[in-house]
Amino acid sequence: WKVLDVGTGAGHTALAFAPHVADVVATDLTEEMLAKTAELAAERGLTNIETEAADAETLPFENDSFYLVTCRLAFHHFPNSRQAVGEFARVLKPGGR
Repeated sequence: WKVLDVGTGAGHTALAFAPHVADVVATDLTEEMLAKTAELAAERGLTNIETEAADAETLPFENDSFYLVTCRLAFHHFPNSRQAVGEFARVLKPGGR
């Protein structure tokens, strides 16, 4: 499975999923948080986490790219939550969660 974690912050959700899936893409608007995610992944020896700066309302991914989209604590930061949900649905594969 390929998982997208939107608004990853320090990457706790991405780090939790990484041992159980093929690939995780952790996104955030804050470069410092992405650097922290990469640092924690390296400390844990997790090589299947990719970090990418991305806005939840305009995700830079193809349609049907992920089997799972997560967003643990960032949703209240999105100015247009409907747009973000639409983007989550757009990048999910059919039958994804």
